[in-house]
Amino acid sequence: LYDLLRRLRGERVGLIAFRGKAVVRCPLTTDYAFFVQSLDSADTEAAPAGPTSLGDAIRKAIDSFEGDQGSHKALVLVSDGEDLAGDARSAAEAAKEKSIAIFTVGLGNADGSRIPEAGEGAYLRFQGNEVISRLDNETMRVIAETTGGAYIPVGTANVNLGMLYRDHLSRIQAREMDESTQRRHIERFQYF
Repeated sequence: LYDLLRRLRGERVGLIAFRGKAVVRCPLTTDYAFFVQSLDSADTEAAPAGPTSLGDAIRKAIDSFEGDQGSHKALVLVSDGEDLAGDARSAAEAAKEKSIAIFTVGLGNADGSRIPEAGEGAYLRFQGNEVISRLDNETMRVIAETTGGAYIPVGTANVNLGMLYRDHLSRIQAREMDESTQRRHIERFQYF
């Protein structure tokens, strides 16, 4: 995310952490230092435990845009795509109605892998069992396509999200500006 942040020039950013419920860690702001501080302090305990709800995260993001008169709204959803609550697709439809494009970044392994926790050799456990996370490419792709965004399947590789800005996010504003161009006649002479 730091690569993406370096490309921004005055755009507002926010951070929402989610598991069972979504929590706003940083409201929309142009204060990138505060955003970085919020990002650095986020961990697996940043949101209440429970079945992962992508839909709740998307709806929390939609709510954070309320009252925003700007037309260039985008959400970058970084997840493995597992939607245990099962409401991500309906939330994506709600985002589409509000003209919010969702760009999904799929992290993880489709075969499944353990989730590391703070501490050396520690992995996330639920009811005494290690939690196995699996990348759900289909859910991430559907969310992005529903809203007019794009899906970036990262898997387990390192990725420079600055390319997300270069290839997709920076074009939203240019596309919308182009669509809103209109000719206005200005009267320069007085009537007789």
